[in-house]
Amino acid sequence: VIIYFFFLMIRRPPRSTQSRSSAASDVYKRQGKKFYLYTGRGPSSDSMHIAHLIPFIFTKYLQDAFDVPVVIQLTDDEKYFHKGDFTIEDYQKYGRENAKDILAVGFNPEKTFIFLDTEYIGHMYKNVCIFQKHLTFNQVRGIFGVTDSDNCGKIAYPAIQAAPSFSNSFPHIFGNRTDVLCLIPQGIDQDPYFRMTRDVAVRIKYQKPACIHSKFIPSIKGFATKMSASDPNSAIFLTDSQKDIEKKIKKFAYSGGGATLEEHREKGANLEVDVSFIYLGFFLEDDVLYEDIKQKYGKGEMLTDDVKKQCISAVSYTHLRAHETPEHLVCRLLLEKKK
Repeated sequence: VIIYFFFLMIRRPPRSTQSRSSAASDVYKRQGKKFYLYTGRGPSSDSMHIAHLIPFIFTKYLQDAFDVPVVIQLTDDEKYFHKGDFTIEDYQKYGRENAKDILAVGFNPEKTFIFLDTEYIGHMYKNVCIFQKHLTFNQVRGIFGVTDSDNCGKIAYPAIQAAPSFSNSFPHIFGNRTDVLCLIPQGIDQDPYFRMTRDVAVRIKYQKPACIHSKFIPSIKGFATKMSASDPNSAIFLTDSQKDIEKKIKKFAYSGGGATLEEHREKGANLEVDVSFIYLGFFLEDDVLYEDIKQKYGKGEMLTDDVKKQCISAVSYTHLRAHETPEHLVCRLLLEKKK
């Protein structure tokens, strides 16, 4: 029996978990059960923001802890079907640009395969066909809300996102094996795809994938707004400069502090809505410092400006630039080993 994991990643894997990860890795190696990691990104633009990094940071952490292969799907086809604002070539270009951001997280290049759907689809097509055979239009409509007027690409696409869940979709890594387990770190919004995948996997006698869900990060402006490229002050993008990061957090980060100094000292900050503090929960690696800030800020002993300074430091440390990933590495991981 394979367990379906649900895990809200409220904190990024901190330094203090390294020994526990080593112990878990030792158990995994003794048991000899092989698995691989699968995650992905829909390249809707040429720039990613820091919220997009969360599943990749965690996936990289798991790769380091368990020394396992990672496959990363860039769904240029899905964006073309669903958004369609640009040409298919544009979405391929965005995929390559996003690959630089993703690989800059620090994946092991010898155990990482990143691919565009439009270029790798032939190697997965057998599994795509098998999956589509066991999935009806009514099921797709019920899960994803497609209508009779939607293009057929939207209807056919879910099988393409499901296919990397099965190890024989990557013959250059696993050969024809179908018994290698798949673990999928993902944003919670991707859950419908993999509930569907697990249901169909039973019927086609494949291993069911397991999932780990990450929690969403709010917009800089708070939970009432959404991170969007149309509002550059709603998010910290990977192309932002250090000056941009400081300006956005200082000026736009929603505060849960008191309206006046007196009120703040008396009641403390509302940590559930304070964006700077929430960001520290994802990007500050020092658990002791995090708990200290939590206690002092929640009691009003620490001011919003001080928390924002800590946030700027933590986000800047995590902040990655596309140009930090060598072009030749992107091309090699994106294109090699397809035969």
